Amino acid sequence: MNVSHTRVVHEGAGKWIVDFIIDDGESVSVKVTDEKLAEAEKVIDHAKRITSELAN
Repeated sequence: MNVSHTRVVHEGAGKWIVDFIIDDGESVSVKVTDEKLAEAEKVIDHAKRITSELAN
């Protein structure tokens, strides 16, 4: 599986939705709740860590 693109939606008040869209159109969404994260790239990195933990 290869992630073809990533979509980040800031819902406000430290709430983010990160969608990892895979080549075939399937996706995985991660809801990140962290008021300390203010930049989309940091939120994506945090969401990747969450999915990595789930895979183990």
